Amino acid sequence: PGRTRALYVVESDPDKNTWFAGGVGGGIWKTEDGGNTWNLKTPDIPSLAITWLADCAADPNILYAVTGEAVGGGRGLVGNGVLRSADGGDTWEVLPTTLGVRGFSNIWRIIVDQDDPNTVIICTTQGEWETELRSEIYKSEDGGETWTKKYNGSAWISQVVAHPGDFSTIYAAYWGSGVLKSMDAGETWFEASRGMDQVDGRVELAIAPSDPSRLYAAVIGSNLGGDADLYVSLNAGEDWGLIEQSFQGETVDFFRGQGNYDNTIAVNPYNPNEVYY
Repeated sequence: PGRTRALYVVESDPDKNTWFAGGVGGGIWKTEDGGNTWNLKTPDIPSLAITWLADCAADPNILYAVTGEAVGGGRGLVGNGVLRSADGGDTWEVLPTTLGVRGFSNIWRIIVDQDDPNTVIICTTQGEWETELRSEIYKSEDGGETWTKKYNGSAWISQVVAHPGDFSTIYAAYWGSGVLKSMDAGETWFEASRGMDQVDGRVELAIAPSDPSRLYAAVIGSNLGGDADLYVSLNAGEDWGLIEQSFQGETVDFFRGQGNYDNTIAVNPYNPNEVYY
């Protein structure tokens, strides 16, 4: 199926053995035995290029998936729209408002309001690097029946991530710039990158679940002598500080030249000081 970019663990399974996985060339697969066996759930969709999965705690039967890989400095596999499931992921349909629409052919991420399965935000990208490059943030409040563009960027917006307990606060990762923030559930956006210097490429964000005012950003940058910078904000993105990365007195270039491809970051849900990237 190609790279597995999307992995979702079904919270209602007490043993946590039920997962969904999305491959950039293989569609959506489901396991109910912790990965020993898998079943394809999307044999007939128009694009198998699955890039992200999202659920809603208020209605676990509603799941979303987005298509179209954008990776590195160009597009990977072109997708075709947003998928929705109303039966917990057993069957999927492409939302008609996104089918065959160029603006929905390469979608990086999708997030869902955990209190309302009909409120959805995606970030998309179109065009090759430095040729017709543009990126948008779209929002739907009716389960994908209609979409409204909320932000139009001149560089890739590769991630949207919401405060775990308050969907009105959302952050977006903006290539070559830093961080965007919304405080009205994605209606309006402003820059929230103060303290970030020399942002040269991809940005990935993670919110500490146990302390949502603390954010981390893994950034293509050159402050430490390599191409990898790690930032932290202790005040919900108002200010950012650079974290020194060293081992035995030497700077660690943790991207190793692959930060536009391999950039990922996560925070221990119980310990805001423990970060994986």
